[in-house]
Amino acid sequence: MNSKSTTTALTALIAILIGSLSMAASAAEKHKIQYTKVARQTHSETKMAVGQIPGHEFVTQQFLDTMKPTGNPAWDVVQEHVFNNDRNVDGNGTHRGYSIDIFKNGDQAFCWYEGTHTLTTKDGGAWEVNYQGKCDFFGGTGRFKNLKGSVNYKGHVTPESFKEDNQGEVEY
Repeated sequence: MNSKSTTTALTALIAILIGSLSMAASAAEKHKIQYTKVARQTHSETKMAVGQIPGHEFVTQQFLDTMKPTGNPAWDVVQEHVFNNDRNVDGNGTHRGYSIDIFKNGDQAFCWYEGTHTLTTKDGGAWEVNYQGKCDFFGGTGRFKNLKGSVNYKGHVTPESFKEDNQGEVEY
């Protein structure tokens, strides 16, 4: 190999190494996230009976949830707009929908979710709903443009209280 060929080969090798390093630096990083929803405001709710099936209903709701980050400080969600659909039989059933997380700087994260819920009525008419499910992220705006990953969630609702814990891993 002559010196010109050696120089060309060396230059090509250096270019490949620099390109590989810059691609690795721009690759998405994994982040463990954890947050708690601490308040819910219902913006709209529509209930519809299903045919002649007693106790069977569809419910469409729009919520605004307030968040409290409890893990990764970069996941500083302040609000979540939730668009929810339930299918209930005597208050128990499935739910699914999508949500938009709004961060302190205005960035947004988009998520599809689905899960199950159970209504318990106590003596005297008091009630509570326990629910759980999974939320899959599929992008967003700003730093979350290529967001992917998921969280598992568990929640508890009564007429006086609301709390939902979310935990998972995402990359962006």
